[in-house]
Amino acid sequence: MDSPAELEGKTVAVNTVLSLHEVAVRESVKNADADPDEVEFIELSLGEMEAALQSGQADAIATAEPFLGVAMNNGAELIASQYVDIHPEFIPAMYLATEQTTAEDTDLVEQFNTALQRSMEHSTENPEELRAQLDEFTEIDPGVAEEMILTTFGWGLPEDTVSRIAEVSADAGVIDDPDATAEGLLSYISGE
Repeated sequence: MDSPAELEGKTVAVNTVLSLHEVAVRESVKNADADPDEVEFIELSLGEMEAALQSGQADAIATAEPFLGVAMNNGAELIASQYVDIHPEFIPAMYLATEQTTAEDTDLVEQFNTALQRSMEHSTENPEELRAQLDEFTEIDPGVAEEMILTTFGWGLPEDTVSRIAEVSADAGVIDDPDATAEGLLSYISGE
């Protein structure tokens, strides 16, 4: 398969149907001038995806590390970066705390944010050190860690990224009002 456009009429495995995972694949297909409604999505765990691809149960998979690097090492070809297709500074994860914690323990929140930001900067600047540490806090085999495609660990929550994620989620039918969703998330995070 050479491009996301060739996914029309095919089966694609995603981690959770009607989740951001599927929304992102739908956007990759649209970006390739194809119709995401002509793609059949099946739900599989990340660990099941490569076997589904190899067996022909799925024509394509939308997976993440460490499974992506392993699948590519076993002959799978990368045809799209679905989250980058949404926005180049896509935010794959966020950390949240209760209002009570943020109000009552501002030092803890500040220290956590400082440590997290430093760790992301250090990980981006020192990828081999990150790879060497993965088996200390995950069950990722060091050999697999060597094959992983590492991300750039950004910091912050750009408003345009949140708006774009909300927009493509609405296009996929996951949410109804992208403007209200983005505004609500951004105001919640900023505490307004």
